[in-house]
Amino acid sequence: MNGIDYARGLRLIADWYEAHPDIPVPHIEEIGVYGVEETREEAARIAEALKPCRKEWDKDFFKLVRDFGPIKLKFVFMRKAVCTQRVVKRLVEVIEWDCDSSLLTEGAEEEATA
Repeated sequence: MNGIDYARGLRLIADWYEAHPDIPVPHIEEIGVYGVEETREEAARIAEALKPCRKEWDKDFFKLVRDFGPIKLKFVFMRKAVCTQRVVKRLVEVIEWDCDSSLLTEGAEEEATA
């Protein structure tokens, strides 16, 4: 099925729902498109066609999303296929204390060194 066939099918469903507004609607508020070509070029091409859209992501997936009224159209890519991974090293601050021996009294200094 291509985009033209899909659009015709959606229009037929929309027409049917408009003729039967009291019939329950699907519980799906988004249309997820999976199995797209997993390349940066394809993601860029879809993003351009989908404008205005937004990016969403989680651990493994990158998504291009656009709201069409109450329904979201979401194109899903494997994140590792279209994004560049960077290793970021975070430094952790470790605090150590040096107390000068002059802070100790003579008796305490002897105890501390004994």
